[in-house]
Amino acid sequence: MTLSRIRLRGMYALPLLLSALALVGIGSPALAGKPKPKKGAGAGLTAPFAVNWKFTGTQYPNNPTSPIVVDNILYYATGVRIYAMDARSGALKWKYPSDVTLTAPILTTPAVSGGTVYFGTGEGLYALDAVSGKQKWPHYNSKTGVVTSPTVINGVVYFGCNDQKIYALDANTGELLTSVWGTGRRAGREIGGDFAGNMVSSGSDLYFVTSDQVLRAVSSSSATLRWAKRLNTSAASMTPTLAGENIYLSAGDVLYCFRALNGQTRYSMNIGSESPSGPGVDDDGNAYVTNNDRYLIAVSPRGRPLWKTPPQLEHDPIAPPIVSGDTVIVGTVLGGVYAFDRSSGAMLWRYVIQPSSTNNTTIPTTTNVSGLPIVSGDTLYISTDDGTLTAFQNRGLDTQAPKVTVIEPTQGDYISGRPPFYVAAKVVDEGSGLVPNSISLQMDGQPIAKKPSARSFSEKPGFSFDSDTGELIYILQDNDSGQRTTIADGHHTLTVSARDWMGNTVNKTWSFYVDDTIRPRARKSKATAGAGKGPGGLAGGASGAGGKGSGGGGGNGN
Repeated sequence: MTLSRIRLRGMYALPLLLSALALVGIGSPALAGKPKPKKGAGAGLTAPFAVNWKFTGTQYPNNPTSPIVVDNILYYATGVRIYAMDARSGALKWKYPSDVTLTAPILTTPAVSGGTVYFGTGEGLYALDAVSGKQKWPHYNSKTGVVTSPTVINGVVYFGCNDQKIYALDANTGELLTSVWGTGRRAGREIGGDFAGNMVSSGSDLYFVTSDQVLRAVSSSSATLRWAKRLNTSAASMTPTLAGENIYLSAGDVLYCFRALNGQTRYSMNIGSESPSGPGVDDDGNAYVTNNDRYLIAVSPRGRPLWKTPPQLEHDPIAPPIVSGDTVIVGTVLGGVYAFDRSSGAMLWRYVIQPSSTNNTTIPTTTNVSGLPIVSGDTLYISTDDGTLTAFQNRGLDTQAPKVTVIEPTQGDYISGRPPFYVAAKVVDEGSGLVPNSISLQMDGQPIAKKPSARSFSEKPGFSFDSDTGELIYILQDNDSGQRTTIADGHHTLTVSARDWMGNTVNKTWSFYVDDTIRPRARKSKATAGAGKGPGGLAGGASGAGGKGSGGGGGNGN
């Protein structure tokens, strides 16, 4: 399913982009330069990663929110609940509400300030004690619903609503501030249109895009419009990324960089096709943005491409990329997570998060990385829309080799050697994921070629591997000339080998016997060689209802 189809099928298209918070930051393929060495080289996370723990809460399809970490407590909103847990272990501290559920889902990333957690729903703005999870003051009923993440500046919490207004509340009491932010019954400040994305702050000004394709800067102290910049685009969802003195914005098929002070355009660069989200930005001002052709594009502070050949993702990206040290991290639909070297664009790691559930009878078949990944300390946190939060680290947590499950022929099986002859196995690694080019198949010690892609309908001989499902399939057919390719009678062996990103290796060998007098039987596996059910190619996967990863705790937040 393409991203354009995803946008049209749900009401979450706008809230999806609202989760692109600026505090984590993200043409021509010709090489135009290299990024400067990162200030403080070696800072940030280093791929590959392994699962530390998993936590599963309430499922909410295409959950647009992202987790946040403050004082080693992680706050995570999914659907009609918000959870607080220990950021190191994933142990649950509290959930709100604790018994019933909210009547409207949380569609924007919460904010934490001064010991208070602020979040919005279709009913209004809530404030909870960050330690206990108790409500601090009655929620402010906005009547039209909160559509931007709350922003706290100098004791005031600002948020945008679906009535084309920004509201300001006293962060300690929840009382509505009037004067410059509305008077009497005319609460809130009109912005001139609907919000087209999240509202971000520099600490003194608020930046946002409205549905008339205008980027606005509004003073938080006076509520006055500081400047406005009309964009040449028809894109419906746009969220700015604030980094240093600049504002970065992907609008349609163009990446913009503006001066935050006055809105002056520093550069605009065509990125080939429309971007599904905002950009990520590193400390040197290099921007990283994806497009609907699934390319990850790196742009220098002068608006020039950095990589000669931008990498192409196997699945559609939704949330913005993030940058940690020398690593660019991107999440996609179908649970895909990638890590790339920010200097060269070389892939360092990839993984697929398999769906989990607090109810073993209703485990979803797929899950998407629809919220912004975040990095805190030495941990990467990825939320997926099955309600699961997965914590990854690079500490050698994964000490277990990949697992190979034989499907056919089984150990000691007696079968016919006449074509079509089927071999099937499942190869998975729940810790750090499989290195794609490490997977191999041998028969009687002789290597069998691997098909170029499991998603193509290639008729070339060889085995295929679908990393989304972990299925390895080999079908021996008669050749084009009609010559029989019967396997000789007698004893034979098959060997499947694979390696994970932490260097753990498996070599699974089993035996079977061929007797040409035996009648060929129907195959056990359902997959078809060389024909994928969609884009494939991601490695890894951890599953289970709130289960543990390779190196730590976890749980469920039912």
